[in-house]
Amino acid sequence: LDIYKEISASLDYLYSIMVKNPSVIIPTRPNLISGILENSALTSEQSSNLVSELIKLCISCDDEIMHTVVYRWMIDKKLIKETIEMGNHSLEKFLLSQSKSDNNNIYIKDVLCRYYEYNGNYYEAAEVLASLAKTPESGLTLSDRLMYLGRAMACLRSKKLSIPAMNVTSLRDIEDLLQVAEIQKMILDLLSSSQIDGKADV
Repeated sequence: LDIYKEISASLDYLYSIMVKNPSVIIPTRPNLISGILENSALTSEQSSNLVSELIKLCISCDDEIMHTVVYRWMIDKKLIKETIEMGNHSLEKFLLSQSKSDNNNIYIKDVLCRYYEYNGNYYEAAEVLASLAKTPESGLTLSDRLMYLGRAMACLRSKKLSIPAMNVTSLRDIEDLLQVAEIQKMILDLLSSSQIDGKADV
């Protein structure tokens, strides 16, 4: 377990330099990655490159626990673009596992659908987006749900969709959900407008 802590600590240290916030203590075993922390005067750009190299090194190994440690660190730092671009097949497994363990974790599900979109898996992305839009007690606004449904429709209408025969029913279902959400939005806007007008008349 120490190796995983050291990896996280090394990433934290390098990241703190990268973002000009050198408040993290240097790991006690800097020789874990040969030479990576020997230079205490690293520039932000050098630190950024080292973070990238360390992440690539960790993900290239066959240790799935190491992958999980790195993915969790990247997502905690909101490095979503980098996570998706640098992650391998284990990233999908990690995101699915995290999503199932916390079904209301909108952030993880959003990363998952972005991962699918990035890799051209538009049907899977649409399923996640539709699921997000239908998630109860998620704290999403009606506008958020409309946005997710709109993205789901865009995925299912993509010319790059690898399984177009499967998307007809799904597209109709999402269109129905989108119509209902749009009607709800119209009613909500009318109610809000009426309340404002009522206050103005008082």
